[in-house]
Amino acid sequence: MTTLQAELPHRKIWTREEFARLSDLFPGQRYELIEGDLIDKMGQKPPHAYLITLLNAIFSQRFPGLVRVQLPIALPEPEGLTSEPEPDLVVLHQNKSGTEFLRRHPGPQDIALLIEVADSSFQFDRETKGRLYARSGVEQYWIVDVSQRRVLVLQGPGDEYKSATIFEGDEKLSFGTFAVTVGDLLAEIPMNY
Repeated sequence: MTTLQAELPHRKIWTREEFARLSDLFPGQRYELIEGDLIDKMGQKPPHAYLITLLNAIFSQRFPGLVRVQLPIALPEPEGLTSEPEPDLVVLHQNKSGTEFLRRHPGPQDIALLIEVADSSFQFDRETKGRLYARSGVEQYWIVDVSQRRVLVLQGPGDEYKSATIFEGDEKLSFGTFAVTVGDLLAEIPMNY
C-alpha cells in the first residue's frame, strides 16, 4: 500500500530588508510585516478611526511629545528579522526624546504602552501580535475590542503575557497616574457596531 503525503505549498517568509523595498513595487499601498507575512493595512471602519483619533488626543494631552500613531516599531532579533509592526498607538517612556528616533524606530525598551484598536482583528491582535509583543518585551499592551466594548490589558512579557485582564463598562483603565473608564472611551461607539 502506497501512502500519499500531501505537500503543503511553500510559504514565502519576508524579511524586514525585503519588506523595506516593497514600497517601490506597491506605491500607495500599506502593509505591516508580522512574522514574515505581509498584512494588508486595509481601510478602517469609522469607529476604528474615531478611537485612534480619540486615543491620540487623550494620550497626547497627558503625555505630550511621547505619543506615536500608526508608525513602525523595531523589535529585537529574532522577531525583528521578520516583523515590523505599526501599532495604532504607542506611548514612549518619559526619558525618550523625539530626536532620538531620527535614525531608528523605537523598540520595546522605549515603549511604556502599546495599544491596538480591534474591530475585526481581535483574535489576530490577541494571539499573533500578543505573542510577538510579549516575546519582544513590550511591557504593557492594550487591545481595545470595539465590537465587545471592552479593553484587554496584557502585562508581564515572556513567551506570552503572564497577566490578561478584561476591563468593561465603568471599570477604570490605569496607566501611571492617568485613568479613564472603558465606558467613557467607548461612549460614542454605537451599541450595534
